[in-house]
Amino acid sequence: MADALTPLLDPMDLEHVTLVRRTKTDADGTTSRQLRADGGDIKRTIAKLDVAALGAIDESKIDPTSNGLIECWVPERMRSRANGSELAREQATMDHVLAELGAKTPSGRPVRVAFEFGDQLD
Repeated sequence: MADALTPLLDPMDLEHVTLVRRTKTDADGTTSRQLRADGGDIKRTIAKLDVAALGAIDESKIDPTSNGLIECWVPERMRSRANGSELAREQATMDHVLAELGAKTPSGRPVRVAFEFGDQLD
């Protein structure tokens, strides 16, 4: 039954989009989260990153070591003027949502999500 519902519940098949998650520790001992996805096209990739970022936002709000930064990486091969515009729109939407939520880390730092093109996590 679940297989029959999958196209309705996950029409973009985000379950099968490759996602890499990493926690990065900075020199000051704080941590940030890095997410990289490749959905084959910009829309699936951004959709997967959005879902993953929501979880990372929740993690950042309770992690005492978090500096609040969540980096969402889109493969460099997807860089184009149109995809850059799509990523900028997504960034503006995420900035608006985070401002409305007022999400903060336990130390009071604002939680922020940055969308970028690139192939390697730091």
